[in-house]
Amino acid sequence: MVSAGGESGPEARMRPAGITDMEVSSFMKKFKDKKFAAKCDRELIKKGCDMLGMEVKEVTAICIEAMKLYADELQLGVK
Repeated sequence: MVSAGGESGPEARMRPAGITDMEVSSFMKKFKDKKFAAKCDRELIKKGCDMLGMEVKEVTAICIEAMKLYADELQLGVK
């Protein structure tokens, strides 16, 4: 399954603080912009979330929090 985390990485790379201060609302704005991370299959992400019985927003929150724990290893920490 492709996760919302697959799209939050590119957004984190654009932020000075990386993923460390990313909010779900910030991600959701980018998620709606089809030009941002254009190769990310949003329909597949939505389908995966549906299969989990969760909203994209909920899955995104879990992904962001998990990625924050490993920000340095993912090269998504403070620049």
